[in-house]
This record gives sequence, C-alpha cells and structure tokens, in this order.
Amino acid sequence: MKSREYSLTAVCLGDSEVMAIEADRLLEICQKEPALGYKLMFTIAQRYLDRYKCAKEQVYQMLKPPVVITALPG
Repeated sequence: MKSREYSLTAVCLGDSEVMAIEADRLLEICQKEPALGYKLMFTIAQRYLDRYKCAKEQVYQMLKPPVVITALPG
C-alpha cells in the first residue's frame, strides 16, 4: 500500500495496550478472511458515524441562537 503520514495524536485516560499492524498485512488478512474484513470495515464506519454525529451536535449547539426570555410567567 502507498505510504501515508499521519499526524493524529491520542491521550489515554487509563492503563492501555497499543497494537499496531502493517497496512499490507492487514489487507492480506482481510482478503483471506472476508467476514473479518467486513466486520472491521463496519465497525470503523460505525465509529466514524458516531463521532461525526457528536461533532455535528456540538457545532449545532455552538451556533444556535440564544433563547431570550422577555417576561417571566405569572
């Protein structure tokens, strides 16, 4: 696979273990085990969608106009 440079960082909130796999090796495994490849793709897509929805909601909350109360009830 074409080499790519990534510039993302992460912070762990607790004890963690990190696992790495070469892209070419992962592609080979997914080609040999299509069900695994599908599940991996589905899981990544679901996480992406969940994070997108969360980010979209945060932007919406920042941009929505404030509620102005002109009179108190009663």
